[in-house]
Amino acid sequence: MLSGSVILEGAIIAAVGVLPALIVLYICLLQCRRYARKAASDHQILLDLQKAQAQSLKVSIGMGQRMLHLEKRVKTLLEQPTAEVMEEPSFSYSQAAQMIRQGADVDTIAATCGISHSEAHLMQRMCAEGLVESD
Repeated sequence: MLSGSVILEGAIIAAVGVLPALIVLYICLLQCRRYARKAASDHQILLDLQKAQAQSLKVSIGMGQRMLHLEKRVKTLLEQPTAEVMEEPSFSYSQAAQMIRQGADVDTIAATCGISHSEAHLMQRMCAEGLVESD
């Protein structure tokens, strides 16, 4: 029969032979865990990028639809007949020039001709400098 010391020596030899294999296996398991965590992180980044891309695409499509709608509106507006420009503003200015030559004040000219106070004042200065034609 084998003595206790021989069994112990055999167990130690077996353990010494198995121990490096166990250490290598443990290191491999740690590496696998790191790779799994990295893969999970990369997968989440990929999902976030796909979500952002889908959102950008949705916004781009919406903007394109709005642009088409605006182009149709502009085309419609361009096809509509334009109203003729009325000659009333020039009448107001010629009336203002005549009133200025007659010595009317700026407030009276603005109220009578339907122009702003600033326009009446400008007309008065232009008449004083000879920039408005006399009738």
